[in-house]
Amino acid sequence: ATWDNEKASRRSALVSLICEKLGDGLDPEMREATELAAEALDTGTAIDFYSRYEAAAWLVVNSNIGALSHRQIALVAAICIAADSSSPQLARFKSEIKSGESSAIKRAGAVLALADEIEMRLGPSGAATLDIQPSEKSKEALIISWDGVESWNNESTLKQFKSAFKKSVSARHI
Repeated sequence: ATWDNEKASRRSALVSLICEKLGDGLDPEMREATELAAEALDTGTAIDFYSRYEAAAWLVVNSNIGALSHRQIALVAAICIAADSSSPQLARFKSEIKSGESSAIKRAGAVLALADEIEMRLGPSGAATLDIQPSEKSKEALIISWDGVESWNNESTLKQFKSAFKKSVSARHI
C-alpha cells in the first residue's frame, strides 16, 4: 500500500541520470539492477521506513518475481542492502554474486542512496528544479542543485558516495 509508482519512477530516473553523469561509474548490468532496486525501495517502507532498504531486499528475495533471474534478484537485494551500509554483508548472495563484485555493489548502493535522498528533496509532487552535473574539480564527481526541500541533513549519504567512488558530491539548495 505504500508503494508509490510516481516516486519509484522518479527515483529510478534519478539513478539513470546519476549514472549518465558519472560516465562509467556502473556497468550496464549493475545500472539496470540499481534502477530495479530504486523501483522496489518503497515496498520496504510498508514494513519499516527506517529499515526500508533491508526490508525491500527481503521482499525482493522472498517474493516470486518470475521476470527476474536468480542473479538479478541477488543483485537488486544486495544493492538495497549496500545502500544502507558502508560495509554490506553480502555472503548470503555468494552463489549469484561474482567474486570481486563487492566494490561495484557498494558503488551501486551509493547511487541508490543518493537517488533516494534527492527524490526526498524534490517534495511530494517532484516539481522542484533539479540539476545534476559532473564536476570539473578533480575531487568531486557531481554537483547537485535543487530548489525543493531545503535541508540536506543526511551527510552519511555523501560520505557513503565518497567512500564508494573516491570522489565527493557537492549538494546545494538554490
